[in-house]
Amino acid sequence: MKAADEKGVALILVLIMMGVLSVLGASLMFVAQSETWSSQNYRLMTEARYGAESGVHKAANYLLNSYTAPASMSGYDTTHSPVHYGGADVKLTSDGSPANYPTSSEQTAYTAFVHGQLASGSDPVIYDATATLISMRQIVAYGSATPITIQTWQIQGKGTIGGPRPARVDVSAILERQVQPVFSYAAFATNSGCGALGWQGTASTDSYDSAQLAGGNPVISAWGGNVGTNGNLNLTGNANINGTLSTPRTGVGSCTAGNVTALTGSTLHTDGLIELPQPVTYPTPAPPSPLSSTAVSFNNGTRVLTPGSYGDLSFKGELQLSPGTYNINSLTMSGQGSIVITPLTGPVILNVAGYATAGTFEAVPSRANPITLQGGSSMNVANYDPSLFQVTYAGTKSITLQGNSGAAGIVYAPKAIVTFGGTPDWYGAVIANTVSDFGSARVHYDRRLSTKAMTVGAWMINSFSWRKF
Repeated sequence: MKAADEKGVALILVLIMMGVLSVLGASLMFVAQSETWSSQNYRLMTEARYGAESGVHKAANYLLNSYTAPASMSGYDTTHSPVHYGGADVKLTSDGSPANYPTSSEQTAYTAFVHGQLASGSDPVIYDATATLISMRQIVAYGSATPITIQTWQIQGKGTIGGPRPARVDVSAILERQVQPVFSYAAFATNSGCGALGWQGTASTDSYDSAQLAGGNPVISAWGGNVGTNGNLNLTGNANINGTLSTPRTGVGSCTAGNVTALTGSTLHTDGLIELPQPVTYPTPAPPSPLSSTAVSFNNGTRVLTPGSYGDLSFKGELQLSPGTYNINSLTMSGQGSIVITPLTGPVILNVAGYATAGTFEAVPSRANPITLQGGSSMNVANYDPSLFQVTYAGTKSITLQGNSGAAGIVYAPKAIVTFGGTPDWYGAVIANTVSDFGSARVHYDRRLSTKAMTVGAWMINSFSWRKF
C-alpha cells in the first residue's frame, strides 16, 4: 500500500478519540450529577426524618406533661384496638386531618403544641404527629383507692419538605406505661450492704394462694417464697428460703463492705440465684396528712374505729376497722390483741407517720418503734388476703413482728428496719430497708399479690420504625 493511500487516517483517529473522550466526559458528568442528586436526596430524607422524629417527641412530650387521661371510661369501646369512641378510632392529630377525641379543647391544645417546623435551607421541614389510642384500662394502684387510667398510644410523626424536590418521612413509635406488681417477693430489702436480708434458726419462706383455702386455712406450698435485695442474704442455722434469691450482687461466701456477695451461708437453701441487672428502687411514701394527736388505747374488750385521722394506737383487745384509709402516728398491739376488718369489702390502709410527737409534722419521723406487733396478737386472718390490710411507713425506724402473732397483710416501708422474732406467721409480703427473721418466724407469700397489689411504672417509648416516600 502506498503512503498516499493513508492520508486522513490521523483525522479519523482523532475524531474517534474525541468521540470516546466525549462519551467518557458525559458519563462522568452524569455520574457526578447522580451523586449530587443522591447526596441531596439523602440530605432531604435525613432532614425529613429529623422532622418526623421531632413530631414523635413533641407528641410524647404533650401526652406526658400536658395531657390528662379521662377519669371515666364511659363511651370508650376498649374491645377494639385502636380504642373506639363514637364508632371510630380515638386519635389526636396536628396536620389538619380528621381527629376523633371526646374533648375538643384537648384536640386544639394538641395541635397547637405538636405542629411545628425546623429550619432547613430554603425550604423548612414541617413536622406533625398523629397519636392513636391503642389500648386503655383502669387499675387501682397500691396505696390508693382512686382508679388510674392506663393508656397505650401509637404515635406517627410526619416530616415533610416542599419545594422542587419534596421529601417525606414517617416515624412510628409506641408510648406506654407498664403495670407491675409492687410485691413480687415474700421479702425485699432495699439496703445494698451485707445482711440486708438475714434469716436465722428455722426461719423460712414459702407461698400460698389466698383464693384456695382448705377448711378456712391456706394451702402452703414449699416453693414461691422468693426473696430479693439490693445487697446480701445471710443464712444461718437451718433457715430455709423456699424460693429464689434476686440481687444485683454476685458470688457466694463471706460478705464485707468492700466485697458484698449475693449470699452468705454454709448451705444454699434457695431454689436459685437470679442476678438483677440493676438495683431495685421503691419510692418513699408520702407522710400521712392530716394527722391527729388523739390517742386510742385500751387493754381489753372491743373498740371500733372508722377511717380517719388518729394519733398513737395502743391496745391488747380487739380493734375492728372498716375498709378505708387511716392516718395514724403509731401502732402497738400486744397481749392477745387482734385486728379484724369488717366488712371484708375493701382494703384497710394504715398510713403510719412515726413522729416523736403525735399530730406534729416533723421533717424526719423519729419514733423508735412506730409499728409493734407482739405477744399472741393476730391481724386480718379471716380469709388470709393480705391485700386487705396495707401498712405504709416513710421513716427509717423499727417495725417489730414478734411473739406468737399471726397476720395477713403487706408492709411497705422501703427505709425501715423490719424484724421478725419468735414464731409468728406472716401471710403476705414485706418491703423494707433491711429484713431480719430470727427464731422460727415464717413468711408465707400470697401468690395473688402478683396480680392484686399493682403500681404504674414510668412511661416508655419503644417499637421505633420509619419509612420514606
